[in-house]
Amino acid sequence: GLALDAANKRVYTSNLLADLVVVGTDSNKVEAQHRIAAEQPMNIALDPAGKRLFVTDQGSEMLRGYQAKSSGLVSKHPGQRVLVLDRSNGNELASIPTDAGPLGILLDAPRKRLYVTNREAGTVTAYNSDSYQKVATYAVPTHPNSLALDAKNNVLYVSIKNGEKDAKGSEESVARIQL
Repeated sequence: GLALDAANKRVYTSNLLADLVVVGTDSNKVEAQHRIAAEQPMNIALDPAGKRLFVTDQGSEMLRGYQAKSSGLVSKHPGQRVLVLDRSNGNELASIPTDAGPLGILLDAPRKRLYVTNREAGTVTAYNSDSYQKVATYAVPTHPNSLALDAKNNVLYVSIKNGEKDAKGSEESVARIQL
Protein backbone atom coordinates (compact mmCIF):
# COMPACT_ATOMS: atom_id res chain seq x y z
CA GLY A 1 0.00 0.00 0.00
CA LEU A 2 0.96 3.61 -0.46
CA ALA A 3 -0.49 6.88 0.84
CA LEU A 4 0.81 10.42 0.37
CA ASP A 5 0.59 13.10 3.05
CA ALA A 6 1.73 16.03 0.92
CA ALA A 7 1.13 18.62 3.64
CA ASN A 8 3.54 16.88 6.03
CA LYS A 9 5.94 15.67 3.32
CA ARG A 10 5.45 11.98 4.10
CA VAL A 11 4.69 8.83 2.15
CA TYR A 12 3.36 5.84 4.09
CA THR A 13 3.92 2.38 2.69
CA SER A 14 3.35 -1.16 3.90
CA ASN A 15 5.04 -4.47 3.29
CA LEU A 16 4.23 -8.13 3.88
CA LEU A 17 6.56 -8.18 6.88
CA ALA A 18 4.01 -6.38 9.10
CA ASP A 19 5.75 -3.01 8.80
CA LEU A 20 4.59 0.54 8.19
CA VAL A 21 7.39 2.52 6.57
CA VAL A 22 7.40 6.32 6.57
CA VAL A 23 9.46 8.05 3.87
CA GLY A 24 10.18 11.77 3.81
CA THR A 25 9.31 13.27 0.44
CA ASP A 26 11.76 16.08 1.05
CA SER A 27 14.61 13.89 2.34
CA ASN A 28 13.96 10.78 0.19
CA LYS A 29 14.89 8.76 3.29
CA VAL A 30 13.11 6.35 5.58
CA GLU A 31 12.07 8.57 8.49
CA ALA A 32 10.48 5.79 10.56
CA GLN A 33 9.58 2.12 10.41
CA HIS A 34 6.93 0.70 12.74
CA ARG A 35 6.04 -2.92 13.40
CA ILE A 36 2.23 -3.03 13.12
CA ALA A 37 -0.48 -5.51 14.04
CA ALA A 38 -1.51 -5.99 10.40
CA GLU A 39 0.31 -9.08 9.14
CA GLN A 40 -0.81 -8.64 5.53
CA PRO A 41 -1.10 -4.87 5.11
CA MET A 42 -2.25 -4.20 1.58
CA ASN A 43 -3.58 -0.72 0.92
CA ILE A 44 -3.64 2.48 2.95
CA ALA A 45 -6.03 5.41 3.24
CA LEU A 46 -4.87 8.56 5.01
CA ASP A 47 -7.15 10.70 7.18
CA PRO A 48 -6.04 14.17 6.04
CA ALA A 49 -7.56 15.94 9.05
CA GLY A 50 -6.33 13.59 11.74
CA LYS A 51 -3.57 11.24 12.79
CA ARG A 52 -5.17 8.07 11.42
CA LEU A 53 -4.21 5.63 8.73
CA PHE A 54 -6.65 2.95 7.58
CA VAL A 55 -4.90 -0.24 6.42
CA THR A 56 -6.49 -3.33 4.90
CA ASP A 57 -5.17 -6.53 6.54
CA GLN A 58 -6.07 -9.19 4.01
CA GLY A 59 -5.77 -12.52 5.87
CA SER A 60 -5.04 -14.67 2.82
CA GLU A 61 -4.05 -18.27 3.55
CA MET A 62 -1.88 -18.31 0.42
CA LEU A 63 0.01 -15.21 1.58
CA ARG A 64 0.29 -16.59 5.12
CA GLY A 65 2.12 -19.65 3.72
CA TYR A 66 4.40 -17.43 1.63
CA GLN A 67 5.21 -15.23 4.64
CA ALA A 68 6.05 -18.21 6.84
CA LYS A 69 8.27 -19.75 4.16
CA SER A 70 10.10 -16.62 3.07
CA SER A 71 10.51 -14.68 6.31
CA GLY A 72 9.53 -17.03 9.13
CA LEU A 73 6.59 -14.80 10.10
CA VAL A 74 4.35 -16.67 12.52
CA SER A 75 0.75 -15.56 12.10
CA LYS A 76 -1.02 -14.32 15.21
CA HIS A 77 -4.10 -12.79 13.58
CA PRO A 78 -6.43 -14.05 10.84
CA GLY A 79 -6.64 -10.64 9.15
CA GLN A 80 -9.93 -9.95 7.35
CA ARG A 81 -10.07 -6.48 8.82
CA VAL A 82 -9.19 -2.83 8.48
CA LEU A 83 -6.64 -1.74 11.01
CA VAL A 84 -6.83 1.89 12.15
CA LEU A 85 -3.38 3.17 13.07
CA ASP A 86 -1.90 6.26 14.65
CA ARG A 87 0.30 7.46 11.82
CA SER A 88 2.84 9.02 14.19
CA ASN A 89 3.85 5.72 15.79
CA GLY A 90 1.96 2.85 14.10
CA ASN A 91 -0.05 2.02 17.23
CA GLU A 92 -3.39 0.31 16.75
CA LEU A 93 -6.39 2.56 17.42
CA ALA A 94 -9.11 0.17 16.23
CA SER A 95 -9.73 -3.04 14.30
CA ILE A 96 -12.74 -3.17 11.97
CA PRO A 97 -13.93 -6.65 10.84
CA THR A 98 -14.52 -7.00 7.09
CA ASP A 99 -15.81 -9.54 4.63
CA ALA A 100 -13.29 -12.01 3.17
CA GLY A 101 -10.19 -10.64 1.47
CA PRO A 102 -10.16 -6.89 2.15
CA LEU A 103 -7.96 -5.15 -0.39
CA GLY A 104 -8.85 -1.71 -1.74
CA ILE A 105 -9.67 1.14 0.62
CA LEU A 106 -10.90 4.70 0.13
CA LEU A 107 -11.72 7.36 2.70
CA ASP A 108 -14.40 9.93 1.87
CA ALA A 109 -13.58 12.22 4.80
CA PRO A 110 -16.24 14.92 4.15
CA ARG A 111 -19.00 12.29 4.26
CA LYS A 112 -17.35 10.24 7.03
CA ARG A 113 -17.34 7.10 4.90
CA LEU A 114 -14.69 4.44 4.52
CA TYR A 115 -15.11 2.05 1.57
CA VAL A 116 -13.40 -1.35 1.40
CA THR A 117 -13.30 -3.90 -1.43
CA ASN A 118 -13.52 -7.48 -0.22
CA ARG A 119 -11.86 -9.44 -2.99
CA GLU A 120 -12.83 -12.96 -1.96
CA ALA A 121 -16.34 -12.10 -0.78
CA GLY A 122 -17.31 -10.11 -3.87
CA THR A 123 -18.50 -7.14 -1.83
CA VAL A 124 -17.76 -3.50 -1.14
CA THR A 125 -18.43 -2.42 2.43
CA ALA A 126 -19.09 1.11 3.65
CA TYR A 127 -18.28 2.11 7.24
CA ASN A 128 -18.78 5.27 9.25
CA SER A 129 -15.19 6.55 9.47
CA ASP A 130 -15.72 7.97 12.97
CA SER A 131 -17.63 5.17 14.73
CA TYR A 132 -16.29 2.33 12.49
CA GLN A 133 -19.82 0.90 12.24
CA LYS A 134 -20.84 -0.84 9.01
CA VAL A 135 -23.43 1.24 7.15
CA ALA A 136 -23.84 -0.70 3.89
CA THR A 137 -22.63 -3.70 1.93
CA TYR A 138 -22.79 -3.78 -1.87
CA ALA A 139 -22.61 -7.05 -3.79
CA VAL A 140 -20.39 -6.82 -6.87
CA PRO A 141 -18.87 -9.45 -9.14
CA THR A 142 -15.86 -11.26 -7.71
CA HIS A 143 -13.04 -9.89 -7.47
CA PRO A 144 -13.46 -6.22 -6.52
CA ASN A 145 -10.12 -4.46 -6.51
CA SER A 146 -9.66 -0.67 -6.63
CA LEU A 147 -11.97 2.23 -5.79
CA ALA A 148 -12.57 5.70 -7.19
CA LEU A 149 -15.13 8.20 -5.96
CA ASP A 150 -17.06 10.77 -7.97
CA ALA A 151 -18.12 12.85 -4.96
CA LYS A 152 -20.00 15.39 -7.06
CA ASN A 153 -22.31 12.75 -8.51
CA ASN A 154 -22.34 10.39 -5.49
CA VAL A 155 -20.93 7.47 -7.44
CA LEU A 156 -18.37 4.91 -6.32
CA TYR A 157 -16.50 3.04 -9.08
CA VAL A 158 -15.00 -0.38 -8.41
CA SER A 159 -12.57 -2.19 -10.69
CA ILE A 160 -13.45 -5.88 -11.04
CA LYS A 161 -10.58 -8.28 -11.72
CA ASN A 162 -10.90 -11.74 -13.20
CA GLY A 163 -10.54 -14.73 -10.93
CA GLU A 164 -9.14 -18.20 -11.48
CA LYS A 165 -12.60 -19.50 -12.47
CA ASP A 166 -13.12 -16.85 -15.16
CA ALA A 167 -12.44 -17.75 -18.79
CA LYS A 168 -8.89 -16.96 -19.88
CA GLY A 169 -8.78 -13.70 -21.80
CA SER A 170 -12.23 -12.57 -20.66
CA GLU A 171 -12.68 -8.86 -20.17
CA GLU A 172 -12.46 -7.30 -16.75
CA SER A 173 -14.97 -4.64 -15.76
CA VAL A 174 -15.88 -1.66 -13.60
CA ALA A 175 -18.88 -1.66 -11.28
CA ARG A 176 -20.79 1.55 -10.62
CA ILE A 177 -22.41 2.02 -7.20
CA GLN A 178 -24.83 4.91 -6.84
CA LEU A 179 -24.46 6.18 -3.27
